[in-house]
Amino acid sequence: MDRKETQLGKQTVKQLRDTLLKAGVRPAFNTRKAQLLEMATRQQETALTTESDHLSGLSSLSLQDNDGSVVSDEISQRHQADDPLPCIPSIEDDISHLAPGFNPETLCVAKLRNLLLINGIEYGAAKKAELVQLFQSKIAPKAAATLRAMAQVKPSSRGIADA
Repeated sequence: MDRKETQLGKQTVKQLRDTLLKAGVRPAFNTRKAQLLEMATRQQETALTTESDHLSGLSSLSLQDNDGSVVSDEISQRHQADDPLPCIPSIEDDISHLAPGFNPETLCVAKLRNLLLINGIEYGAAKKAELVQLFQSKIAPKAAATLRAMAQVKPSSRGIADA
């Protein structure tokens, strides 16, 4: 067992659930600690492999132009729209907030906070206007990619959804 697995083993069930939710994995409410630990370990291994593959592909890219300023804003905006939200909703979830042209001001504060929390977006003690702004800047740009990701999930022969 390496150091990361040992750290995961010391976490409580709630901490393991939070770790998985931040990674976009939604375990069932009755999942046992051993299963959560296995899921978290697998998630970390997958994330490390994906990150190292991504970084090796970026080694030839330069994010600085001639005057030395970083031009990552344009790249990150394009990249952000292509990535789905970290927590992809299931078929049973209400996804009306992902519809094109959705107005987040129609939602109550509690629903806005819930959507932001589910997607790992910190909002602190924000008022409704700030919550709407966070929704528009963090969730709305990724809505189309999230809907595409949902459409790619197909049930397997055993009835388990495989992405």
